[in-house]
Amino acid sequence: MSDVFNNKVVRRCLRIARRFLKQILPVKKHAAISHWVEVRIGGENELIFLSKIGPNKGTALDIGANEGLFSHALSKHYEKVIAFEINPDLTKNLKIFDIPRLEVIEKGLSSKQGELTLYIPVQDGRELVGWASVEKNNLPDAAIVIEKRVEV
Repeated sequence: MSDVFNNKVVRRCLRIARRFLKQILPVKKHAAISHWVEVRIGGENELIFLSKIGPNKGTALDIGANEGLFSHALSKHYEKVIAFEINPDLTKNLKIFDIPRLEVIEKGLSSKQGELTLYIPVQDGRELVGWASVEKNNLPDAAIVIEKRVEV
């Protein structure tokens, strides 16, 4: 990895650029933007090694797909990607992202089938979807928690 991307200032600038680009580019390109930035700043080290750790064929599963960062990366190495995402606000974006061979399943995975409550913490008016959980106190410092009924 280039030394320029290891610089904290450059890394911060790339994150700011990603936020800006997500505001001006179509939603279907957001996963690609996030993937590009994360690989360059080393934020998600697993992304760099995906081509080396998997069989690079068949089907890959992205469990808890969130915003599709790993779904996008996996689609470059596997014939099909199945993304499981419990949060309906995130699955609507996953479905329109420009990710080839992606199947989105709008359910969480559990040992029992049924409905649960998903708790999404909110701080400073911003939903922290990465901290969402079926455990109510996953982020006890949250001022507000949004509750959604979801399928598992």
